[in-house]
Amino acid sequence: MKKGDLSYCLLEAKGPMRAEPKSLEISAIVHATEDEGKVIRALMNALPEAAARGLSIRKGRYRGHHGNPITLLRAHLRGDHPREALRHVLSRLPDGDRGALCSGLGGHIDEGGNLYIRLDKQRAYLNELRLSQADPIRLKWAFKVDRGEGIEEGIRRACMELVP
Repeated sequence: MKKGDLSYCLLEAKGPMRAEPKSLEISAIVHATEDEGKVIRALMNALPEAAARGLSIRKGRYRGHHGNPITLLRAHLRGDHPREALRHVLSRLPDGDRGALCSGLGGHIDEGGNLYIRLDKQRAYLNELRLSQADPIRLKWAFKVDRGEGIEEGIRRACMELVP
């Protein structure tokens, strides 16, 4: 077990999971220079096959600051799909990205119990998952966290449960 490993970083997170992913919102922006079909493929590649098969994507059409057309793609998942999607993303991230996510987990969680992960859109199209802040696929998991558990610790435990 190395310092960057998820299991090392979450070593203190022992015991049963006290936080459960209850929903997932996945979204991405399609710029005028991009192929919408390729961005949809990237979204689907970021998810497990069962979740991607049933994905219902809504499209919003907007204008950018300079009048350029922008399309916002957005989908929501419920049931078992959010949990499986979190397992899928965590298990496919390279060790360095998992370590960075784990060590900075507090910066990815808001006070409402939501976990935010941004993935490289171009890499996802190639079926590789990598963290990225620039023009990303945005994933937002809403968690149900037990009252006796802090939000960050509950999500930390949930991640450890999903990817030992």
